[in-house]
Amino acid sequence: IVNGFFSVDSFFFISGVLLAFLWFKTFHRRPSETMSGKGWAMFYVHRFLRLSPAFYILVIFYTFVFKQLIRDTPLSINAIVVADECSESWWVELLYLHNFVNDKIPCLGYSWYLDADMQMFLFTPLLLIPLALKPLLGFIVAAVIISISTATNIFLVYYYHWPESLNILHPVDPDQTNIENYPMLMYASPLIRCQVYIIGMLVGRFLQTRKQLKLHLIVYFTAWIIAISLMLTVLFGLHNQTTGTPLHIFWRAMYSAFSRPAWALGLSAVVILCYYGYGGPTNTFMSWNVWVPLGRLSYSGYLIHIPVIHFILAQTTDEVYFTTFLELVIARLVPITTITYVLAIFWSAFFELSFARIERLLLVEVRCPKTEDEVDLLATEEMEDPGNGEGDPEEGTIVTHQIEHE
Repeated sequence: IVNGFFSVDSFFFISGVLLAFLWFKTFHRRPSETMSGKGWAMFYVHRFLRLSPAFYILVIFYTFVFKQLIRDTPLSINAIVVADECSESWWVELLYLHNFVNDKIPCLGYSWYLDADMQMFLFTPLLLIPLALKPLLGFIVAAVIISISTATNIFLVYYYHWPESLNILHPVDPDQTNIENYPMLMYASPLIRCQVYIIGMLVGRFLQTRKQLKLHLIVYFTAWIIAISLMLTVLFGLHNQTTGTPLHIFWRAMYSAFSRPAWALGLSAVVILCYYGYGGPTNTFMSWNVWVPLGRLSYSGYLIHIPVIHFILAQTTDEVYFTTFLELVIARLVPITTITYVLAIFWSAFFELSFARIERLLLVEVRCPKTEDEVDLLATEEMEDPGNGEGDPEEGTIVTHQIEHE
């Protein structure tokens, strides 16, 4: 749990995969339209309209309505303070800049993910265009950006003597400075997070352009071992760093700079193996149809889950302590998750699906590729069919049915 920050990198990776996968599908079908000025304009317009209505309404609700709902609850004061802070910085949320502007005033503290994701999205044509026209140049651009990101990460750790991760249980370097800006400069920075995003984009392009991938049993078995080993190493490699002295600054810098790319490489292997039919039980589990409706609600669920948590916790006069894992699951996890997804049905219907339909009606004549109309809520059919273990992407599957906002 204390090193669970890689879950965020998983979402950045998925975002990059789906963006490139769907964009290259459109490009291969209609290259001239996709590369036209109108095509790129709609590339951004669609993204903005896909994300913003549900998010903007949440910001307004959380700022001006939510605190009234919890005003008379036993623990209302904390939630009211949070809501009041939104009154000072809600406008920054609407600009997708809260990870840089007024970052010390937490309105929707978890919205930094949307900010970083949107900021990286704005610059994706710098990689998509060369990858489409001159792939070698595209790979060079990707390598340069990842190198700059990695070098910046190492520099920040050395310059400020920062920790290897955000884990608050790690021992503190006595020479550490400027830690208050760690979230802005490191944790929520698109320059740092883009490593995983770009690797995801490269994987998405690979899946769309590689028609078949035949692997010997030994090869894909070894790939699974390497992928799992990479991910477990970065996840549990710091298990003994909760006591004693800090890691040497060299190892802190190395872990900080290379743990996320290592995690992304592990995910890349899993996605590629599953897509081409070498996923086995993992692919079967992740392709289970029950994930489809949950995936369609994932964006709305992400948006509203914090207000749900605040509202539920505000109903008790008792301090909340961790007792046992079973108690946590029964008393907190299951109710909160259930209520979140039930409410997400309505949030998605009112503010996500409805605006997606309006967008289609308004932009049907100006939107270039027809496939963009299919991107709003579902990944394409290639991502849904079960694999046959013979390396055929036509019958492969991507590991998740999660609905991203590409």
